[in-house]
Amino acid sequence: MQSYIKALYDWDIFSEELNFSSSETDTKKANVKVAALEEKLSENIPPELQQRFADFSDAVLSLMSCTERDSFALGFRLGVKLMAEAFADGG
Repeated sequence: MQSYIKALYDWDIFSEELNFSSSETDTKKANVKVAALEEKLSENIPPELQQRFADFSDAVLSLMSCTERDSFALGFRLGVKLMAEAFADGG
């Protein structure tokens, strides 16, 4: 098995999930924007489609929660493997 440290160095481990460029401020701005857009959309949707839009919004939030959990698990596992490798190699 190839070293995880070498794999990272050689870009053999690469994924969109390993994007750490987002900051707390970026996240807050995005949340505010999404909330504002959702409110505007819900105001302009006919009453008979309000429930469908609410169901869609809930489904999107559920999907986001799943992808965030998966991204955390991926990063955590990678970190554990790197630590284990560093300790096994003597530091």
